[in-house]
Amino acid sequence: TIRDTNVAIPYPSVINVSRVNGVVSGVTVTLTGLSHTYTRDLGILLVGPTGQRVMLVRKAGGKKAGTTGVQNVTLTFADSAVTGLTFGQQITSGTYKPSDFAPGTDFPSPVLSSSYSTTLSVFNGEAPNGLWTLFVADTEAEDTGVIQGGWSLSFSTDTVNTDPTISKPRDQTVQRDQPMPPVVFSVGDKETPASALTVAASSSNTTLAPAANIFLSGAGADRTIRIVPAPGQIGNATITLTVTDTGGKASSTSFMLTVQERPPPPARGDFDGDGRTDL
Repeated sequence: TIRDTNVAIPYPSVINVSRVNGVVSGVTVTLTGLSHTYTRDLGILLVGPTGQRVMLVRKAGGKKAGTTGVQNVTLTFADSAVTGLTFGQQITSGTYKPSDFAPGTDFPSPVLSSSYSTTLSVFNGEAPNGLWTLFVADTEAEDTGVIQGGWSLSFSTDTVNTDPTISKPRDQTVQRDQPMPPVVFSVGDKETPASALTVAASSSNTTLAPAANIFLSGAGADRTIRIVPAPGQIGNATITLTVTDTGGKASSTSFMLTVQERPPPPARGDFDGDGRTDL
């Protein structure tokens, strides 16, 4: 119910959107069965779950003499519409761009702020799920109305490609001329099957750990890396692992490979004077 010189009941009207995948790439809003005796009194504001505000219509429609009110019209608001509503002409059912003929003025509490958009694209890139609220108010005396069939939303969405995940292996230490034992790590992604994820490895010290001596294996969530350090080399190398999904998103992690000098062999000699070599 749209009361005279007052906010509508309920104020606001709420739609709780859930289970819609992706992010918004387009929104349309439909008011079904709108009747009002003088549409120039009307203000209708849409607020999204994260606070963006779009003035769908305010101060639009016919003048007091002649074309004044509307009876059971259905209005759809979309950025793709050819035109908006007009100031001074009769409103008829159809699809229109949001139309605000009183910009810069406040809307009744609890909205208050006078900063409103007139393009529904302000919702683009946001998650559609959550509370969408419609604020309807009559701002002048003598006229009332109703939105008999309520209001509805429709969305077009874009799929969100999230970053893949990769676990971090522990740092590894081996002795000179010894291979690093196989190390298992895991990969995953919300959109891409683990079997379709690609993994690459690189070394910050290719003298110690050449690319040709880094071996990756596995085809599912669990992958394995094995490294054979170059002969005779000691030192450190940062090994970076990168996983990439089919959408091109990538994530990386790293661990340190340390190759130490071999400890000297134990001393041998006749330490007890019995004429035999002691071990």
